[in-house]
Amino acid sequence: MQDIGLSFRIDEFYIRPLHRRRKFGRYAVEKVKEYCKSLHRHKIIIANVYVNNEPALKFWDSIGFKDTGRRERVKDLRLVEMEAEL
Repeated sequence: MQDIGLSFRIDEFYIRPLHRRRKFGRYAVEKVKEYCKSLHRHKIIIANVYVNNEPALKFWDSIGFKDTGRRERVKDLRLVEMEAEL
């Protein structure tokens, strides 16, 4: 998690396959959001997700993150920016 000035951003997020679909990811993001909220700096948190990672896009959507429409390119990879309110 990083403070990027106007919001917080989750830079990297990975749940091992063995622990997926067992709510570990949801719990981890809730704890990160609680921490960010306690800092009283921003009202938004952002996660960048690879555009072709459909399971990750569905995960972030299921926990309240919405596609902002912004895209970023890192080398040959395209990222979708998703955000949620704290």
